Amino acid sequence: MKERIIFACASMLGAALLFSRPAQASSDKTITIAPTYDGKVSLLDKKGNYISNKNVRSNKSYRYYGKPLIIKGKAVFIERVLDLNTYIGKNIYIPLGDGGYVKSENVTSSYEKDGKIYLSIRKNSYIYDKKGKRIKNYHGQSYLKAGSNFQYRAKLASTYNPMVLYNIGKGHYVNAQYVSKVDGKGVVRLNHNAYVYDKKGKRVGKTVLGINTLVKYVGKWKKATKNSVIFTLKSDKKDTSYTLPTKKIKGTTYVAIGKNAYVKTVNLELLNGRTIMAKGPIKLTVKHDQAALDSKLNPTTKIYRHSQKLISDYVVSFGYGDMQGIYYHIKGTNYYLDWGPGEEYPDNNVTDQESANFSVRQHMQDSSYLDKHYTMISFNKTVPTYDASGKVTGNLKRYGSNYVADQARYIWNDSDKKAELYYHLTTGVSEPEGDEDPAKGTWTPFNIYVKASDAFLVTGLKLKASNTLQEAEATHDQTVTETTKQQVDSLLAKVNSVKASDEYRLSSFEMRKNYDQAVAALTKAKDNSRTSQSTVSTLLDYVQNVQKQLDGKKIKVKDVNDLSKVEANAVFSLMQNVNTGDKMRVTIYTDFASKSGRYQSGFKNSQRSHFVLIDANSKKHDLNVSDYATD
Repeated sequence: MKERIIFACASMLGAALLFSRPAQASSDKTITIAPTYDGKVSLLDKKGNYISNKNVRSNKSYRYYGKPLIIKGKAVFIERVLDLNTYIGKNIYIPLGDGGYVKSENVTSSYEKDGKIYLSIRKNSYIYDKKGKRIKNYHGQSYLKAGSNFQYRAKLASTYNPMVLYNIGKGHYVNAQYVSKVDGKGVVRLNHNAYVYDKKGKRVGKTVLGINTLVKYVGKWKKATKNSVIFTLKSDKKDTSYTLPTKKIKGTTYVAIGKNAYVKTVNLELLNGRTIMAKGPIKLTVKHDQAALDSKLNPTTKIYRHSQKLISDYVVSFGYGDMQGIYYHIKGTNYYLDWGPGEEYPDNNVTDQESANFSVRQHMQDSSYLDKHYTMISFNKTVPTYDASGKVTGNLKRYGSNYVADQARYIWNDSDKKAELYYHLTTGVSEPEGDEDPAKGTWTPFNIYVKASDAFLVTGLKLKASNTLQEAEATHDQTVTETTKQQVDSLLAKVNSVKASDEYRLSSFEMRKNYDQAVAALTKAKDNSRTSQSTVSTLLDYVQNVQKQLDGKKIKVKDVNDLSKVEANAVFSLMQNVNTGDKMRVTIYTDFASKSGRYQSGFKNSQRSHFVLIDANSKKHDLNVSDYATD
């Protein structure tokens, strides 16, 4: 007996699923519209086309007629050929689909015509095999001509995205994805064809519930806890998350959809019309060769390959709107993978899947990248700033940035005649919002203290005070002890060796500036006989903190004199982080092949391409790769 895929609301499946539910009377046939950002949902015709200026309201119920209408639709690609980067040797290639490859820089675009995919070739291009060796006869061609359009010879991954429609009369239909209740009962929508199981984990019959169908669940949704396997937000305007009762059977988690009938939670996409998130970890499948990102979201030389299966344990986001980036952390490593365009995350529709760099069954809720790696401070008013002795130095306006704090310390304030907790701010961070913003945002070095009581929000990593209130009160009028003087002298004696190290030299421009400011402040305090023990101790702690944060290191490559494109990208990123600041920037110039001179370009190869620093006076300086990479 063949398995039967059913695209329908489970309330209509009757005995086929052994749910033991009574049939619904026609007067009870209603659907309730899920909450949306603007409070309305556009109506469709029976072919799934939008009807102009026709909509239904969120949280309102409407009568529906007959069984849900299923529109299977056409197969939709969930990957793009130009995204199928393949790393072979030192180059990056685009597959031609039948054992052939061309260098990625020689392909300008792709397009679909009559269900076929074509690659537009920019210049005469040799064809290579999977080992990077040239193929002299590829389907009768020794190379692809410039300006030609080559038909991709394999099948791209595709899927059907059936649309389930509810007829509410007068030729108007509602897409099931916007339905929160059917016949007054809460529903889940499936993200995959799903089997039904009994309480022992055995399949019930041969029925398969079809992708995108709505299934009534048993029980009530409730507030989620940290142990909830799945959860969703009840409203766009509230952060409270909700979940369903779940049951674990033989290590797999299920949701009840009837008497002795369960579906796996991994097959659920929507709960009452809201996107379901998995607690994690989750599985992901890499869609094309790609380089991982490090903990600062910089490219590395670590490559994950096409079809590789990985486990991700959490997701972070950085930026806003169209500039939002979504990054999946790979469990057990220090690496992230870039999800792809993140402005619509966590929507998991077909378009979303097509543009993604890897595939997942369920998303995880993203959290702030900054909160994951730093202590972040924000303000809701203009606040005074202070130095390490508690003296006012200026004001910090509320708008613009969040701030990275690296030190919490009790400081005596002579004006207030008391000691209280202060935060030391090292960096102001503005996350990218628009196309004009740098992709990594703007990171501005600071060296200021603010009162903890002036902070509006303190999020991210917890900072423990490095001294006590009593210590600050006791030492604010004491002269510097000999022990502290020796500690200061010892620390300052190592400054030159620190600055010569890779940890300092290859740290970001902002991090090096923070260290320089800390050393300068401590040196000045040391030379002032009126500086108190409390102030010097604060600055000593500050320098030690910043020195620990210096994290520069060379990129590991196979041959510094012959970089691969992946290695070159990582080296270039490091050069930019190190040298971008004070109106400096780094770019790449390549020698002309047949005449003297250079032109600005991407990296070609180590023989022709040069990394160039352009200083504040617009003078160009070639950078030495061996200063930034090691083999």
